[in-house]
Amino acid sequence: MPRWVCAHPGNVRALEQLGLSIPSYATLYTVIQVLYILVSVGIALLIVFKKPGQWVPLGMSAFLVGLSAYEGADYPALAAAYPVLYTPTQFLIGLGMGLLGMYALVTFPNGRFGSRWVLGFYLVNCLVVVLSAFLTTPVFALINTVFTMLSFPLLVGILIYRSRRLLTAREQAATKWIIASLSLFILFLLLFFSLIPAFAPADAPALLIINIAG
Repeated sequence: MPRWVCAHPGNVRALEQLGLSIPSYATLYTVIQVLYILVSVGIALLIVFKKPGQWVPLGMSAFLVGLSAYEGADYPALAAAYPVLYTPTQFLIGLGMGLLGMYALVTFPNGRFGSRWVLGFYLVNCLVVVLSAFLTTPVFALINTVFTMLSFPLLVGILIYRSRRLLTAREQAATKWIIASLSLFILFLLLFFSLIPAFAPADAPALLIINIAG
């Protein structure tokens, strides 16, 4: 059962209003998660095979694999059920969405930072990723969550800056697709977290809300 769907009366009533039972919803959730993981890992493998031996494509692939481990596997619930999986899952997330993935995003597509403040942002992100593996206090978890959410608009800003100041015309053409994708993702998050609470019952605020920040 997903960690954000429990046997809460409000959750059960909301599912009934949607015409879903708890078993059918759990099955639907599992199918979507499996498809999500397969698509993410499949695209990652395709990138590696198409661009072998290059750090930026490797980092983008690692980012997709880390993303699939982060939400696709519902890792807190998975780690609680199978503690042996906690370390490898955290490693995938830290390496994919942190060290390699962030490097690929902030240096896309040529692999060069090109600016000290861009390098500084990357180093701060690496520090937060490393500390998050050892510090589990609520205060640091909140800081990590806020930093993670802010990193998406910051990435868009970095890519726009690099596109206008540091990249060639050909590199700009490739970067605009990353900018568009991240912008759409941010818009989706804003709409998602704005609209879902309006439809969720008052006594079940967590219903159908994906914990993207972990």
